[in-house]
Amino acid sequence: MYRKTIYRILPALSLALGIFLEGCSSHLQAPDIPEGLGLLQIHLTPGEGRTLIPDITFARYDLTLSTEGEESITRSITAGESLTVELIPVIWTITAQGFAQAGDETPIAQGSLSVKIKSGSTETITLPLGPLEDVGVGTFRYTISLPEGLSSATLTLSSLANSENPVIRNLGTEGSNGTISGRAAGYYRLNLTMDREVSLIAGQRTSLSEVVHIYDGAETGFILSAEAAAALAWAYLPKAWLSFDHGRRITDADVPATQNAWELQNTYYVPSGQSVVLVPLTGNIPQGAVYEWTIDNTPVHTGEILTRAFTAPSSLVKVTAKVDAVTHATASTLVKTASAGPRSGGTKAQAATCIEFSPAPGQFVGRGNGYSNPAITDLSSLTEEDVRDIVQQYLDGHRTFNNIDYDGKVFSLGGWGGYYILGFDHSVPNGSGADLRIASNYHVAHMGEAGVVWVSQDLNGDGKPNELWYPLKGSQASSIKGYAMVYFKPRDASSAFWIDTQGGTGTFSYYPNGNDGYPYHITGKTGTYVMFTGTLLQDSNLNGYVDAGSVTFDLSDAVDAAGNGLSLEYIDFVKVQTGLNKDGAGVGEYSTEAGIPEDLHFGG
Repeated sequence: MYRKTIYRILPALSLALGIFLEGCSSHLQAPDIPEGLGLLQIHLTPGEGRTLIPDITFARYDLTLSTEGEESITRSITAGESLTVELIPVIWTITAQGFAQAGDETPIAQGSLSVKIKSGSTETITLPLGPLEDVGVGTFRYTISLPEGLSSATLTLSSLANSENPVIRNLGTEGSNGTISGRAAGYYRLNLTMDREVSLIAGQRTSLSEVVHIYDGAETGFILSAEAAAALAWAYLPKAWLSFDHGRRITDADVPATQNAWELQNTYYVPSGQSVVLVPLTGNIPQGAVYEWTIDNTPVHTGEILTRAFTAPSSLVKVTAKVDAVTHATASTLVKTASAGPRSGGTKAQAATCIEFSPAPGQFVGRGNGYSNPAITDLSSLTEEDVRDIVQQYLDGHRTFNNIDYDGKVFSLGGWGGYYILGFDHSVPNGSGADLRIASNYHVAHMGEAGVVWVSQDLNGDGKPNELWYPLKGSQASSIKGYAMVYFKPRDASSAFWIDTQGGTGTFSYYPNGNDGYPYHITGKTGTYVMFTGTLLQDSNLNGYVDAGSVTFDLSDAVDAAGNGLSLEYIDFVKVQTGLNKDGAGVGEYSTEAGIPEDLHFGG
């Protein structure tokens, strides 16, 4: 049935250029709301945090409110006004355009978001506006002074839409000033990297990253003093390392700062007599390196991959990366054979135990509202065990999820690499058709934030995921396996700087309300960084990944580290890990939201 759209313009509040988005219930005194309707208050406020915008004022804003089957509401307002509307309780899309002059026909900025209106309640949104890409050209100007003791410093300005042709400026060791003109309007990433060499292997690096808005006909400026640059935290990272700990995070507590290279050891349980593939993770290993493998100190193989069927109760496997006979890094793992078999019984279809909750930095990490699950407002005061216990309360039904309108109830895993590991109270069989269901919030905005699904078996029966992890193969053919990213702990309420094994650097741009989005429960009080490892996906909307359109998953899609198909009889643990390293500028990082895995064969 056609329903007439009911709205009314209420007293104005304030309006200016907006760059951040936040949906929440209003605490302002609102007018009486007619029965069967909800109230929407729209604000546009100045940006804050790690975003550079030009000194620009919009003379006019055009707003459109639309929903399926209803008349669109269109209004033009000027700076100093806002809009309050009574609406029927459905999901509405609000779009705003900004014009440099009141009589202009072509906007230079635009923003859009969706909000669900609830009957009898008030929703308040702050609508983000950003530059319309490729609408004219603008200028970026910088003035940078550097502290003493640097070996090099580099400024890079690259488009977030197309990073193929970045502008790179060598700042020397003292700093520089300059202008980058003729840049197409849009979003850009500014990276300032400063290095000090300590030895041939060990080095120190710090960096600053900002999102830059370039508007047609405007100049965006950046000024950094030597004192401010010197205040940035220096963080130690070894320049060459190897590790077998695929998919698990590593902190500086795992690596002595005196080591020139990491020599990490862990234990894997593998099926007795079945061939397994071991692939070391590598970081900053020079070109031309030779990988030498030994088993119980006996040389067995030269190459990047070791494929072996282990039959002995335990074997010490070690790999060494050498260049011109000089060792650059080593890693070892104790491989033990086990075969406990599948567990029967169980009391619930969904995963019952939280093994680990390790989100990467993200806008909903440590906020406690909105999309944020678990609802924690201060991770810095909690330990890993505290956070795991809180997540367990959600699994047990003792805590209520936020965002309950979505498909199931979901946890936000933060930016690339963030993950949870959940265990079942029984083994999930590899049956006919799909075996697992993992909900997400994809159907709300249809913005793919793909997360990789990993599975593992409890071969030794100890209830811990200390066996090999296997990803479920999706549609992404160009993924980067063995990828790693390091997030440095912020010194203040700013977003965490990251570097990766592909030579990339940056930060995410959107952290509202002073929240820096860092998982402090992982690094603790004294740690300075956390490194995540796993698979980097290249596209947003993919098949076979969580929060990208897929909801059900088949264990027959499991593959080993070399991409070979497997025939897993069952699994006991599921890990979902954010697969995209992508910044949505004014709306934040692409972070996987994943629900509790469910055994589709349970009780059948």
